[in-house]
Amino acid sequence: MLDKLTKDQLLKIAEHFHIIIMKKLKADIIDELTKMNLNQIELEKFINTIKPQKAKKASKKSSKKAPKTSSPQKKPEKLTIKDLDDRVSRLERQMKIILEKNESDQDFQVDQNEVSKIKQIIYGLIQPGASRTIDEIVNNDIMRTKKWHNIERALLDLIDDEVFDVSEGNSKKKLTGNIGRLIRR
Repeated sequence: MLDKLTKDQLLKIAEHFHIIIMKKLKADIIDELTKMNLNQIELEKFINTIKPQKAKKASKKSSKKAPKTSSPQKKPEKLTIKDLDDRVSRLERQMKIILEKNESDQDFQVDQNEVSKIKQIIYGLIQPGASRTIDEIVNNDIMRTKKWHNIERALLDLIDDEVFDVSEGNSKKKLTGNIGRLIRR
């Protein structure tokens, strides 16, 4: 989605989300924006507001009579204290986001006690010979309170222990990208 935008539009997105971009290449700007894990809904709304502006600018350009042959060079803007304060506050927000992301990454550590409890729950949910999709397992009332990475680890352990056979199945959520249904042996 981002690769279809112009460099100027990408820079507007970065400015809107208070992300300071130091790179000049379009690909580098896209990489920086994707690393920030922006809210997709807000991003799409903002992109939709940028695209009509592009069309308006194009219509203004077409109404001009003659293109300029040379353009005077712009003088660099002088930064005021307010501008510097804005930059510092943007940097502080970015650091806060990065620190929060690092803390949330720690939430993905597998809890072995929790995994063994989840294994017992799954034993009770799926009787021998029965099968369930991953969606059915995850959406069970008991399992909704569990973290996905712990559920995933428990299911993979049970598969490795040959408790379950696997198939693709028509599940929205998949294990390792292609396992959608578990069949109890």
